[in-house]
Amino acid sequence: MTVTDEGNELLQEIVNRVFGDIGFSDPRTRTPGGGFLELKPGQCEYRHWEENDWMFCYTPWKDTEGWYWAWTYKPYGKGSRSGNPTRWKAVGFVKFRSRKKAKKRAEDRYITFTNRAIA
Repeated sequence: MTVTDEGNELLQEIVNRVFGDIGFSDPRTRTPGGGFLELKPGQCEYRHWEENDWMFCYTPWKDTEGWYWAWTYKPYGKGSRSGNPTRWKAVGFVKFRSRKKAKKRAEDRYITFTNRAIA
C-alpha cells in the first residue's frame, strides 16, 4: 500500500477542478463545506491510495471550518473500464473533526475496494 501526496500532476489537476482551479501556490484551497485549506509552504493538500484508477483521498490538514475531509475519485467516461480513464468524478465527501478518522475512512474504502477486486 502506497500513500502519495501532491506529486501526481494528473490527480492535482482533478483536485483543482473539484476544489477550484487555484493551483499549488494559492494557500487557500476551497473545501466542499465552504471552508479553505490554509497551507504553509511544503504542506500537501491531500494524500491518497490508488487502485484500478480509483483514488481514495483525505486532507491531512484542517480547513478553516475545523474539518478534515475524506472522498473518492471514481473514473468515468471514455476509457474508464479499459483502464485508461481521462476523467474522474469526486464522490462520497465526508467530513471529520479528527485527521485520524478521515484517514481511517479513506483507508477503509481503499481496503474494501481492493478486497472486492480480489474476490
